[in-house]
Amino acid sequence: PLPEQFDKNKVVIQIDPAKDIDGLHPVNVGRLVLGQKCFIPSTPSAVMELLKYYKIPTEGARIVIIGRSAIVGLPLLNLLVQKKDSANATVTLCHSRSKNIQEISKNADILIIAIGKSRFVDHTYISSRSIVIDVGINEIYDTDTKTNIYVGDVFYQDVLSTVQAITPVPGGIGTITTASLLKNVVEASWI
Repeated sequence: PLPEQFDKNKVVIQIDPAKDIDGLHPVNVGRLVLGQKCFIPSTPSAVMELLKYYKIPTEGARIVIIGRSAIVGLPLLNLLVQKKDSANATVTLCHSRSKNIQEISKNADILIIAIGKSRFVDHTYISSRSIVIDVGINEIYDTDTKTNIYVGDVFYQDVLSTVQAITPVPGGIGTITTASLLKNVVEASWI
């Protein structure tokens, strides 16, 4: 995160697109949208790797993404609709101002949450066939242990018995995100 006095867009435009390991430069964003080779932001890349690794079918699948950030939601949307393996999905993007998020989410084969609100999604958002990918990481105070703990955007304990599969937080997408970022660093070092 940049200090408030900095204009993020002015800073990002100064980055060499060939060294933009976060995939934020407009050149890389454009390449991503067009399906061209570029640096893919690490969290969307991690989600795609997870889908590929576990052979989760996405072609024609109804995927709902909750979260429209430029670093996760929007790049992920673009990756999932491309004519490629582990893509070709029908994607709905929801955000904090979307109406009927619960109803929309219940129709998802795959639900991806990246909204940045702890335990935002509970069992009322999910059907029993859903695969849930929780991208969020939030620090909250746990009254039982009287310590701060990390939780996702999904109320894990509330949905665990309802879903087909779910990624844990911590220890889920975040771990793969780190590996994806390191992959981008190594690739940028060879350019």
